[in-house]
Amino acid sequence: MEVMGPDPALDPPRGLGARLAAHGEPSIGGFAAGTADMPATMAAVAAAALSAAGPAAGSRTAPDGTLLTWTSLFLGEHAYADQVPFFIDWGATPHPSSTSAQGLELLSFQAVHPQPDGLAGLYRRLGVPVDVVAGPARGFKLHIGTPQGERTFASELGPRLFAPDAVSQD
Repeated sequence: MEVMGPDPALDPPRGLGARLAAHGEPSIGGFAAGTADMPATMAAVAAAALSAAGPAAGSRTAPDGTLLTWTSLFLGEHAYADQVPFFIDWGATPHPSSTSAQGLELLSFQAVHPQPDGLAGLYRRLGVPVDVVAGPARGFKLHIGTPQGERTFASELGPRLFAPDAVSQD
């Protein structure tokens, strides 16, 4: 899991940063699925009759000066909005989880949907290993272990944060 948000020490955010800042409070707005085989992922996306933007190369410099590079694939408009992940291939870059702050443990992550069977079927076709449970509104549940004990976060989804046209390198 990657926690993203604006840095108040920087200029006002643009693009995705502005959308995150407007959210106002911590929430789960979407997720990424790792892939080590982008062509196979693209084939699964096509087989599921979904459109995609990319793959697109991205990069940023980590606080220690290391250049991180990746390739990402964002899915076009579909019925499940941000409940379908974007895909990321870290290539030769060490996965950021191996160099980032330690101390949290992912205990469970679930998608919540009023009609869970359709979303669960799409996850299977795309090779996304996320459980889908029934609930009154679209959203996510995250259960993590922290040095201060276990914590659970739940979020309902609003407007789409990770639409292909909403993501930029800003």
